[in-house]
Amino acid sequence: MKKIQIVIVLFLFSLSNSFGQTSLLSTIDPNYTQYLSTGGIEMNGVLYYIAANSTSGSELWRTDGTQSGTYLVKDINPGYAGSFASEYLSGAVYQGNLYFTARDSSHGYELWRTDGTPLGTQLFYDLNPGPGDASIGNFTTTNNKLLFIRLIGNTTELYASNGTVAGTSSIYSFEVIYNIFSLGNNAVMSAREVGGSTGTDLWRTNGTPNGTFLLKDINPGGGNSFPSHFTKFNNWVMFDAYTDANGAELWRSDGSSGGTIMIKDIFLGNNDGLGGFYGPPIGIQHGGYFYFGANDGVKGLELWRTNGTAGDATRLSDIKTGSASSIQLNNGIHIKGSEVVFRVDGFNRCASYDTLTGRINKTNYRNAYNMGMTFYDGVQYYSYQDSIYGDEFRRNDGTGEKKIQELILFNNYQPYYSSGGFRIMGKLGNKILFRYNDFEGTKYRSYVPVSNTCFAPEISRTCWINTSRTDIIWNRIPDVNNYQVAYKLLSDTAWIYKTSSVSFTNLGSLINGETYEYKIRANCGSGYTTWSDVKSFIHQQVNSYYYATLIAERNISSSEEVIYWNKNTSTNRAQIRYRPFNTSTWSNTIVTFSPRHVITGLQPNTFYEYEIRGFDGGWEPWRRHYFTTSQDAIFRMDLINEQQIANTRIKLSPNPVNPMGVLQIESELPLNDCQIVVTDVVGKIIFRESSNLSDDEKVKQIQVGNWKEGLYFVSIFNNNGNKLYSEKFVVR
Repeated sequence: MKKIQIVIVLFLFSLSNSFGQTSLLSTIDPNYTQYLSTGGIEMNGVLYYIAANSTSGSELWRTDGTQSGTYLVKDINPGYAGSFASEYLSGAVYQGNLYFTARDSSHGYELWRTDGTPLGTQLFYDLNPGPGDASIGNFTTTNNKLLFIRLIGNTTELYASNGTVAGTSSIYSFEVIYNIFSLGNNAVMSAREVGGSTGTDLWRTNGTPNGTFLLKDINPGGGNSFPSHFTKFNNWVMFDAYTDANGAELWRSDGSSGGTIMIKDIFLGNNDGLGGFYGPPIGIQHGGYFYFGANDGVKGLELWRTNGTAGDATRLSDIKTGSASSIQLNNGIHIKGSEVVFRVDGFNRCASYDTLTGRINKTNYRNAYNMGMTFYDGVQYYSYQDSIYGDEFRRNDGTGEKKIQELILFNNYQPYYSSGGFRIMGKLGNKILFRYNDFEGTKYRSYVPVSNTCFAPEISRTCWINTSRTDIIWNRIPDVNNYQVAYKLLSDTAWIYKTSSVSFTNLGSLINGETYEYKIRANCGSGYTTWSDVKSFIHQQVNSYYYATLIAERNISSSEEVIYWNKNTSTNRAQIRYRPFNTSTWSNTIVTFSPRHVITGLQPNTFYEYEIRGFDGGWEPWRRHYFTTSQDAIFRMDLINEQQIANTRIKLSPNPVNPMGVLQIESELPLNDCQIVVTDVVGKIIFRESSNLSDDEKVKQIQVGNWKEGLYFVSIFNNNGNKLYSEKFVVR
């Protein structure tokens, strides 16, 4: 296996401060995490998304950013199977309803709609009567019509609807449609006509048969131009398109043939100035300019801008002088005030272009490589891991990185970093909605930025120690002086108080089998905060876990670490071993019958890895975790994340792939116990298989067989359901 160098850097700016508090919206069943929503669709101030549990499977949920307003809309397909085939909610809002695809017990994947209520969530049109799938998706609206596509045999039908079944019908037949984008009273799309003389080119529709036509034959002679990455700029749509003469370059259209032009041949000749169909999104508008990434063949991939007129394209950056590329477009280009912020290849921080001064500047924004990174109102939100807290949700307003809140009570550091299941769901008003995975399942939370940094601990766990003692562990509050815990029997009225300088304590003299309540507050130097919400627990040994499950780990001192694990009725003892990270010799194996074990004699300020396993008729497999012996609050940022990503490349080849060919997935580093999923353009699963891309075999081949021509998506998930990789490919 390839060795990875670990670099530890100290960042001294504002990293110890939390910034805001999150609120729990819902917890999804920990036994079912196959589909984890990656986003949603907003309608009337409510975000609709897909979530799954082992009772109802994957179904439609809604949230208004509050706990009471977060719930299952309707169990459309009762039972484990659920009504959705993937975590992507494909749909559009039209005339006060959300139209989407789903299945129930009597129908395949068909067109449904909802007004947000159970009664108002109904099958709208059974396009393929019976249990068969209608294979629909790619929704948009234009000219007071709902547009979507439907795959029928070897054709792709463009449908339009006025919101009635009678007014819903196919308006044009294509071989393929890749993208539909609303532009004024029309929509443009990348499509190829059945039996036509042109390739995949730019088409326009107003939602009627006569108003659907080839807008421009961009690559004449029957060749494909593959218009893609449609992006709004003023009254135009910007996109990249390929021609035999100029390669993939930046184009724009106002919806007319004459107004559809190439901006500039940036990389002269038959070379790609832009990434083309397989590249990342191209850019963003700021003021009167469109900012995008391009390669002129001389300076590599850099930041450019255009005012949208023919010939106007100017390179703005050359951070890595010469032909080396500077800009990374995986997470797009973002705006903060007068600055255009972009990722820089190989750098730990983003750079920015100041539109007022015309200068390229270094920034404090994290060069975060994960699917959860986004900007809202000039603030960067993302998940990132360090050696003290592991992977947590963070914010950065440009002055420095701040951990929002400790959400997971043990260090969930991942050598094969995949952002811990953190995903930004969307923004409702002033609330950022996100989800992540922890011991209890998939959590959905909301976050409201505030200036206060001292809060009552809201996240806590209990650990049964023996018949008279339970320990409580809670989320750490930065710069705290001490905590206070109050607890009592459920039937009592008087609280018992305890003070602790660390984020855990023990409750003694308890009665086995009785129910207790507790609450916690923090003192950061100016008095105690308000109390946390009151929580309850039954003081008894759990019996719902089948292995030694980690609950929490905490520093006692710079040389001591306490580990809590769930001792249960079948797993009555555990083994623990540990070593400094990236060393080869384990400590002597420790056998403990207590669910609380203290490791002593550790080296101060050292990053450790440890393994734990329980005994249930035999020793279970080892499960690896991490901790850092450190009492200071400065984050030690482990750059293994960026180096891991730089070295872990997953390659798809060939792309496009022949309908009778083989798609090859190759990983440079092993990805064990992963699941490979392939979906078509409407989200239907075409292929799914559990696999090991191991040391011995880091190549997986998928027989494409007689798959239809079109666009497909391949995703790789780890055994926790976190998406490690996603890419599109074409069969043709």
